[in-house]
Amino acid sequence: MAGLKAAVIGLGVGTGHITAFRELGTEVAAICDVNDKLLQSVGDEHRVDSRYTDYRSLAENDDIDVVSICTPDHLHADPAVDMMESGKHILVEKPLASSFADIQRIAETARRTGMKVSHGCQIRFGAVFQEVKRQVEEGTFGKVFYAEADYVSNHINLFQDGWRGQLGPDYNSTAGGAIHPIDVIQWIIDSPAEEVSAYGNGIATAEHGLDVTDCVVVIIRFENGCVAKALTTMGSARPGFRNVQVYGTKKTFLEAPHPNASLIADLETRRWQPLDVTESGHDSRIALITDLLGAIDEEKEPQLNLEQAVRTASICVAAFESVRSGKPVAVPRF
Repeated sequence: MAGLKAAVIGLGVGTGHITAFRELGTEVAAICDVNDKLLQSVGDEHRVDSRYTDYRSLAENDDIDVVSICTPDHLHADPAVDMMESGKHILVEKPLASSFADIQRIAETARRTGMKVSHGCQIRFGAVFQEVKRQVEEGTFGKVFYAEADYVSNHINLFQDGWRGQLGPDYNSTAGGAIHPIDVIQWIIDSPAEEVSAYGNGIATAEHGLDVTDCVVVIIRFENGCVAKALTTMGSARPGFRNVQVYGTKKTFLEAPHPNASLIADLETRRWQPLDVTESGHDSRIALITDLLGAIDEEKEPQLNLEQAVRTASICVAAFESVRSGKPVAVPRF
C-alpha cells in the first residue's frame, strides 16, 4: 500500500518479501542481515540504501511501519518482540516461534502494544482453500470431523548446508514442512487444538550422515472434537506433494496429487468431482502481504492474524515436544 514503509530482516527468503512489497506499491525502506556481504549484495540489487547488520538498530528507525521477519526459524521471537515494542507491525515467516515461551512472548507483546501480526502461511489464500472454507462456514460440508495435512518432499539438501543442518536434532521438521497445510486445516476446522501426539524418525537423513528427525506423523485433537493427521517427510524417494483433505458429514474435499487437482464429493452421489475454482496464478505471498497491509491501512485485524498464527505455531511446537517426550502434549492457550 502506498504511504507505508516496510523493512525486511533476513535476506534468504526475505528477498521474496522485498519483491512482494514493491509489487504492491509499498516502499522497502530498509533491510537487515547479519551477513554483511549478502546485505550489500541484496541492497545493491534492490536499490535499498538503509542497511543494518543488527535488527536492534533497525528497531530505532521510526520511519518504518511494517517489518517482515525472515530469519531462521528459531530466531524469530526476539526481533518480533523488539519491532512491536518500537511501534512496528510485523509479518513473521513461518513458524511464528519455536517454543511455547516465545509464542507467549509474541502474543503478550502484540496485545499490549496493539501492533498487528501476520504469519507466513500464505497457501490458505489460494482460491481453492478459500472456497472450501466458504462452504464449510455455510454448512454445506455438514460437521467437519476429520482432516489431513501432509507435506511430502525430498529436501535432504537443506540439512546438508545451512542453519537447518546445524540445528540437527533441535530442528522442528513439522514447523518447516507440514505447517502450511496444518494452517489450512486448523483455519477451516475453526477450533483451537487441544492435544497433540507425534512420532518421528531420522532414518532417511541418517543415511546421509545427518542427525535430524525429518519424518514426523502428528495426530491433533481439536477442542470441538475434530481430529486430524499431519505428516512431514523430507527424505522421501518420490515426487513431492502436498495433501489436504477435509471430511464433513455431507461433503469431503481432497487435494489430489495425481493428477494435480482439487476434488470434492458429497453424501448423495459419493463420487469425486472437480472443484470448479480457478487459481489466480499470482504468488500467494502477495495475498498474504495484501491482507496485512490492508488491515494496517483500515485499522482492522488481518485474516491471518495473531490468533491464527498462535494456533498454527502451537500445534507445531506441541508436535516437536511430543516426539521428544514420547507422550501426548496439551496445547496451551495464549
